[in-house]
Amino acid sequence: MLSTSRRGPDRTRRHRSSRTTKNCSAISSTCTPDSGIVDGHCDMLNFRSEPLFLRRDLETFSLSELNEILEQLETKIREYSENLIHELAKREELEFEKEVKNNFISLLLSIQNKRRQNHVDRKRSKRSPKPSPQEPPSYLTTVIPYHNQQLPPALEHLQILIKVLQAINEDSPTVPELLTNYILKVVCPS
Repeated sequence: MLSTSRRGPDRTRRHRSSRTTKNCSAISSTCTPDSGIVDGHCDMLNFRSEPLFLRRDLETFSLSELNEILEQLETKIREYSENLIHELAKREELEFEKEVKNNFISLLLSIQNKRRQNHVDRKRSKRSPKPSPQEPPSYLTTVIPYHNQQLPPALEHLQILIKVLQAINEDSPTVPELLTNYILKVVCPS
């Protein structure tokens, strides 16, 4: 049970100050170097491993001191929650970027492997007397214009390139249209 006592302002301040100091020293084993004193109170919100106060310590605080501690805790919780939300959003963006880049790389490698295989098959067909029954993919040798810059391409540009590469990989008839859109939007924007 908490009890409030009627004291004069000077006596309350002195008593509060000595009690705060006593409580700070009582929990000094949990204080870290980055904890400090805020308005005569230990910055109890920086503690990491042990409880901030024992129950008997909390019972010695006045109601106004407990309310002040509560406000500090609520403020820190809000700050940590906002920071957590920000960091989670950032992590999601980075994961999405990683996924897009991995998709781009795997499509590029797939097309390169198909080109190599096509090249080997053409060499074999020239050497062998019987003709090859397979038609070579019509868009496999498509060249995508790219301006080599110091910075990697923007994520939006990579997504457009991925659409073009997917169409090339599937030998889709939409390759010319996608390539034209890529050139107009990325290579030569108006």
